Amino acid sequence: MEGTEKRTKSKGGRPKLGTAKKTERVTFNVNAKQYEGLVKKAESAGLSLPDYARDMTTNGFIKAIHTVEAQAQRVDFIRLSNNLNQLTRQAHIQGLKNLVARFGNAMDEIDLILKKYKV
Repeated sequence: MEGTEKRTKSKGGRPKLGTAKKTERVTFNVNAKQYEGLVKKAESAGLSLPDYARDMTTNGFIKAIHTVEAQAQRVDFIRLSNNLNQLTRQAHIQGLKNLVARFGNAMDEIDLILKKYKV
């Protein structure tokens, strides 16, 4: 019979880590001020202190964590960018005099968003 291969029964559980297992330890001493600074930076990056220290020592940088607030801010600025591009296009087509009022409304909207995010 074709297609009758013997399957091994899964034992369940998490597979072994293999070479990815962290077996070596690196320690260093810091003063209280340095420790607090490290803790604050780790929290702002959304990482635990060991993960933050590991990434900084091996890579020298931390990839940005995209929070919900940062994503909302990004969406707002993309929307404003699109509006500004549309206004610029209309300014080239119709002339600048007709767009002064619309531009004022767009600037008010930009001011509101900047105040919202305290930029």
